[in-house]
Amino acid sequence: MMSAGQVSDIEMAKPVVGMVGHSAQLIADKGYDSDDFRAFLREQQINPVIPARSNRENPEPWYLYAARHAIENLFSKLKQFRAVATRYDKTITSFSAMVLLACIVIWARI
Repeated sequence: MMSAGQVSDIEMAKPVVGMVGHSAQLIADKGYDSDDFRAFLREQQINPVIPARSNRENPEPWYLYAARHAIENLFSKLKQFRAVATRYDKTITSFSAMVLLACIVIWARI
């Protein structure tokens, strides 16, 4: 799923979780730290592994967050491709194709 660039990530989180199905945990960054989203995940029997924002009074433990490192590395490598980082493509189809092409190039370098 893709949304417009100005749409917050949390707005797309519930539909994406619904598409993926059941999982033991969901690892996400601080942008997904909301009581509503955490309650939604628990209803789906998914353990939220989300670091707390600085204003949260009772932060929950998030030890598994270190596993997100591999995903962050991929985003870092994708940003080396200027067309992906600046989103030159105007349509979702062409942007998705460029991201796929960049992933293939990254994979081929390994």
